[in-house]
Amino acid sequence: KHFSLIELMTSFSGFSLDKRIGEILIFQIYKFELSE
Repeated sequence: KHFSLIELMTSFSGFSLDKRIGEILIFQIYKFELSE
């Protein structure tokens, strides 16, 4: 399943992760999506 950037941001906002970690994860996944 492919997640949209909005879906990722929404799901990560529900976690008690450090904001920077969430942003890095979103960026890495977004780059991966673009490379396909």
